[in-house]
Amino acid sequence: MNKNHRYRVRIDTQKDALDFVNAVNSVETEITLEDDNRLCVSAHSMIGALYTLEFSRIYCYSEEPISHLITNWLIEE
Repeated sequence: MNKNHRYRVRIDTQKDALDFVNAVNSVETEITLEDDNRLCVSAHSMIGALYTLEFSRIYCYSEEPISHLITNWLIEE
């Protein structure tokens, strides 16, 4: 996967995780969520998104721009 686009995001609750997964599932491009240690999960996976509740920082990577889909979770760097 080309990680052309990187976003810092916040997923604080189970509802955040569910809503985030629903938002990114509207596109078929590969999207991952990673922490500072490069632990990586699929952003299309509810279990993966729930796992990120344990991350201190969450980065979202995608091949295509998706900021318009994830505005509710974006953190400006």
